[in-house]
Formats: sequence, C-alpha cells, structure tokens
Amino acid sequence: MRCLICFFVMLYCLLGADSLLAAEPEALAVDGVPNLHRITSGLLCGGAPQEPAGFDALAALGVRTVISVDGAVPAATACALRGMRAVHLPLGYDGITSTQADLIAAAVRDLPGPVFLHCHHGRHRGPAAAVTAAIILGWIPPAEGPPALTTFGIDPHYLGLIATVAAARPHDVLSVPDTELPAAAPVTATVTTMLAIDDRNQVLKRLAAGDWKKQADQEPAQEALLLRELLVELSRTPAAQAWPQAVRTATEAATTLEQNLRAGADPAQAWRALQQSCRDCHDQHRDQL
Repeated sequence: MRCLICFFVMLYCLLGADSLLAAEPEALAVDGVPNLHRITSGLLCGGAPQEPAGFDALAALGVRTVISVDGAVPAATACALRGMRAVHLPLGYDGITSTQADLIAAAVRDLPGPVFLHCHHGRHRGPAAAVTAAIILGWIPPAEGPPALTTFGIDPHYLGLIATVAAARPHDVLSVPDTELPAAAPVTATVTTMLAIDDRNQVLKRLAAGDWKKQADQEPAQEALLLRELLVELSRTPAAQAWPQAVRTATEAATTLEQNLRAGADPAQAWRALQQSCRDCHDQHRDQL
C-alpha cells in the first residue's frame, strides 16, 4: 500500500495536479456568474460576471486573473477592487487561430491563478478557448476536449470553434510580453452594438416568459423600442452594411413587436418573427464579426 501511495505521489508531481482531475468540467452554482464550470484546479470558465455578486463570487473562489474572450471590454475596475487582474483577448465565432490559442494558453499558464476565462454567455467562445488552452498545456487529454464542450451547452452549429478544440494538441508555448495581455482590446462598433442588442434581447426574453407584464423598470413596449433603435444603429456600422437585408428584417420585426405591445395586440407572432430573424442573421453573418 505504501508503495502504491508513493507511486501516485510521484505521478502527481510529474504530471501536475490538473492532469489528474476528472475530464468532465464541474458545474458550480454561484450568484452572478452564469454557466460557471471548473475545468481544472487552476482554470474556470463561464459567462460574463455581473457586478457585484459575480465578481465577489469569483474572488471567494480564489480567482486571481479574469480573461475575457468576449467582444465586450471586461470590468477591469471591478476586478482590481477584488485583487484580480482583467485581460481582454476577444475572439470571433469562426474559430480560434493557432496564434490566438497559444496566446490564451500562455496567459492561462503564466498569469496568477486560478484563472477564470469567459465569453458573454459562457457557452461557445469561452469554453472553446478554455478547453483548447487546457489541451495545449497538457492539463486534459485531447480526446476529452469535444465532450467537455457539450457540458457547457455549445451550439453544434459553431463548427469553427468545435473544430479548434478537436484539432488541439499539447505543445510548448512561449511566454508572451505583458503588453500583449491588455485589460481592454479595441473592438469594432459592430461588435459593441451587437453586444447591446443581445443584452436587450435577453430582457425581452424575460418579459416574454412573464407574459409581457412589466417587470421592475422594464416596460415591454419600451424595451422593444430600445431594441429597434439598436438595430437601426447596427445598420450604420461598417460590417453590418454588407448585410442590410438581415438587419432590415430584424428591425421590421422589432417595430411590429413594439406596435403590438403598445396597442394591446397579441405580440406572439411578431416576437417569433424577431427571434427567427436574429437566428437567421446570426447563422449567416456571425463568422464575419
């Protein structure tokens, strides 16, 4: 028995603590951090933390570095107040290049840990980046990468992200200069507006689930109006001008939804049309962001 214990201690030292963890990410239920999972002892992944509960929860878990791969600039001040560093390495939906993957892996390895890596909802870009980094660093075997993605609920239509994880293999990565790990990377107006549209759409989903009754300071017709204005703003951004019909269809659906809500008419059909237009636009053009 003593020899067996010594063998496992030696294996632990040779491979590292993270290599002996279970393959399936561990779900953690905390306030303010959606879809939070622990991938290894030094790496967590989930959705964007909300102030103040989400950042408090991460600090309580011992997180020291927060890496965002989302388009939105992370809340560096909220992190700093809790002794955490914020790093912004935004990714697209079309996949992760080898250069980006190595940069993220180096950041996860070299920055103070545990590291929390996130995207907006914690289902697609964030998990793909985190799992890819863990494979590159040898923390989880390559075969366990694709199954790990399903734990986060990734949409199977994100073929580029899924392919990135499937192709990932362990290899050495160079440390990166601190200048390549900014707290806020530049993002386009299209990305910024799309993030605002997504946030407004989440509000409308909650209102729809509540049978379109006013909730707190959220009035359904007003929220539909704000979404419509954001879609108009989106149409003015350079990238979206390449796909005007998709934006026009969504804008018309949001306009009809607002009108129906103000008139007391059944909003169900307009709401379904709006959601479908958003799905169609996202399916066709997300890889261009």
